[in-house]
Amino acid sequence: MKPDDTYYFVFDKSSNSHKVEPCGNDHYGDKGNFSRIDSLCAIKMDYNPSFVIYFDLDSKKVTPIWGEDTLEVVNADWERINEYFK
Repeated sequence: MKPDDTYYFVFDKSSNSHKVEPCGNDHYGDKGNFSRIDSLCAIKMDYNPSFVIYFDLDSKKVTPIWGEDTLEVVNADWERINEYFK
C-alpha cells in the first residue's frame, strides 16, 4: 500500500494444482488502486474478483479475502498500518 492509494502485491499460487512441477507460472502479482472502508479498518482493492483486506489493529492481525479465499499474510508493517488508520 502506498500513500497515493495504490497497491502492489505478489503471491505464490504454488504448483499443487498443475500436472508438471514446477510449471513456471507460480508467482502472480498485480497493481492498482484501493479505497478505505470507513466503517471498518479495511481497504477494498479495485480488483475482480473482490479483494478486501481487514485489519485488527489491537490483535495485529491481517485478513485478506480474495473472492471467496482467505490468503495467508507473510509480513505486515504495523507502524505504517497504524499510521494509515489514525
